Amino acid sequence: MGRETGEAVSVACGQARRERTRGYDELVRLGGDEFVVVAPIPDVLEARRLAEEIREHVAIRCNALLPPDWALTAEIGVAVFPDAASDPESLLRAAHLATDRAKSSGPDAVHGGVVVSWPAC
Repeated sequence: MGRETGEAVSVACGQARRERTRGYDELVRLGGDEFVVVAPIPDVLEARRLAEEIREHVAIRCNALLPPDWALTAEIGVAVFPDAASDPESLLRAAHLATDRAKSSGPDAVHGGVVVSWPAC
């Protein structure tokens, strides 16, 4: 689809993630297509709600730029402190494992359940 479309989709995906995070959440690119949101969220249900909201918004914003027969998906893993881990490195690993589970369960999935890690566009 060309470099211009790829750039436009990447920008739209970044904007979609930023639009669904709050001003005090941290959105960080780990590398490649993986991003992390560090968010003060009181429980796993709220973390999953945020993850679902991000996943849906990314698909809506990015797929609007693609042909109808193309579908961009996001798979999101959720890990909540201190339930999933007690230190930052372990929490990030738990989020990454949850993301891997989401990827293996099929496109457009959220798994786990406040670090949220997902492959982007």
